[in-house]
Amino acid sequence: MLNYLKSKNKKALITIDDVDNNDEMKYFIHGYVALLGQRHPMRLLMTGLHSNVSKLQNEKTLTFLYQAPKIQIGPLSLSAIAANFEKSLNITFDKAIELAKMTKGYAYAYQSFGYILFKENKKDLDKDVLVKFDQQMENYVYDKIYSEVSFVNKEILKAIEVDEPVKVSDLSTKLNKNSQYINAYRDKLLKEGILFSPSYGYVEFALPRFGVFLKTK
Repeated sequence: MLNYLKSKNKKALITIDDVDNNDEMKYFIHGYVALLGQRHPMRLLMTGLHSNVSKLQNEKTLTFLYQAPKIQIGPLSLSAIAANFEKSLNITFDKAIELAKMTKGYAYAYQSFGYILFKENKKDLDKDVLVKFDQQMENYVYDKIYSEVSFVNKEILKAIEVDEPVKVSDLSTKLNKNSQYINAYRDKLLKEGILFSPSYGYVEFALPRFGVFLKTK
């Protein structure tokens, strides 16, 4: 197939979503590098959780991935989400902004809130909508994320508890650990997109209603 594309002066783009550090992925990458060495006109685009991408590129035999450019995707634009909510749900822009803020710009939360509200023909996040949202996020996203977090980071996440900014110094006091210890693990959670820092010395869940999820753990 690749030889045929080359003969027609065409290029191939291979896309892989939700990459993981498994044997199949390693086997594929070795094959891809071999084909590149034969000068085949191909490119590779992969997406995945930060933790999975890091594990994959840390494999000693996959040094190729260290050379590949990486883009860290941030939160979606709240104004763009609000504009879509306003149009799709036929609500005021003020109400749409309120809903958009609830998503924290997290793509799956944006999809989930929009789908539930549209399906239920509702315009407000009442208790029933929030319960369905929490169940969906837990089953399809949060359980997976939480299962891959280290024991120490789980303790830090549980210490945050609330879905609002928390002082890092308060976490140090609560866990009886010095600030250097907390900051080291905090940085990993920031890189993995589980936390973000709204201002200096503070951290907050980057995942909407993640504090509610943690109360069950």
